[in-house]
Amino acid sequence: MSQVTGAPTRVLPLQGPAQQIELRRPLTAPEQLTRALWRARGRAQGRLPEGALTRLGPIEVWRRQLALDRARVARFHAVCAVRSRADRVPAAFLQTLFLAPMASVVLHRSYPFSPLGLVHLRQRFEQRRAVSLDERLDLRCWLAELRETSRGYESDCGLELRSGAELVWSGSTTFLSRGAGARSGGTTRRTPAPPATGQDGEMITIEVPGDVGRRYARASGDYNPHHLFTLTARLVGFRRPIAQGMWTLARAIAELEATEPEVERVAVEGTFKRPVFMPGVMALRVGEADSDHEGGRPFEVFNPRRGEPHLVGRVCYPR
Repeated sequence: MSQVTGAPTRVLPLQGPAQQIELRRPLTAPEQLTRALWRARGRAQGRLPEGALTRLGPIEVWRRQLALDRARVARFHAVCAVRSRADRVPAAFLQTLFLAPMASVVLHRSYPFSPLGLVHLRQRFEQRRAVSLDERLDLRCWLAELRETSRGYESDCGLELRSGAELVWSGSTTFLSRGAGARSGGTTRRTPAPPATGQDGEMITIEVPGDVGRRYARASGDYNPHHLFTLTARLVGFRRPIAQGMWTLARAIAELEATEPEVERVAVEGTFKRPVFMPGVMALRVGEADSDHEGGRPFEVFNPRRGEPHLVGRVCYPR
């Protein structure tokens, strides 16, 4: 099936047999890379092989009774400048627990696209109550939907965390398998966004250290080579290493929550645009709260010199 630029989004049926995977131990970063190289053989980006939909069915991954790593949570607090209590597990940290399960989905033999070069396009999650460091969590991740779009093929992974029978956190991650000729990133601003004053529209400048990719990797487990060193980034096509998109999102949320009281519930959505190169500087601008979104606020992260967008999103604090 060919990708037609400008074609409307179309949901594709998952026609193959359902697959269930029980993770006893998450794959290490070297194991993930080795398997990704193996699975990438003969698979392209942005092209669906003939008969792939008859082989691809729902892929569901479980990991049960997961204990949180206190040292990793502490490192996450530090690298993302989280200001909440040290015994609170940040909502964005809980997304990192799904890196290995999502890898199991895209490394599955029936997944039709190369796992190398998939783009993390969107992220959504809702934390329904505060999660304690002492809780044991059951994790469920599944291939929820496959869509053909004008830019390529999008895959949604559904994400759920339960404490016993209680759903405490849920979300979704969208990956893009970009088609040939599709443009990357978002629309470039023509001029840098002017600084604003006051609470609404406030612009906050955030430093991006050169080692933040390695520090975030130690907190999250995301050791993709383009986040680590200049040499490893160049091997996969970047002139300099880029910060993890989830670090950018988590760092923005930390600033947004700095002036909020301790919240039990939070809902976040973000769309990633252009990469943040390290070292560098990024700017966060927060929009006016919407009365019809339970106090939700739009925000954007962008390059303060060139105005290019890195991330656009919204955060809400449901009552």
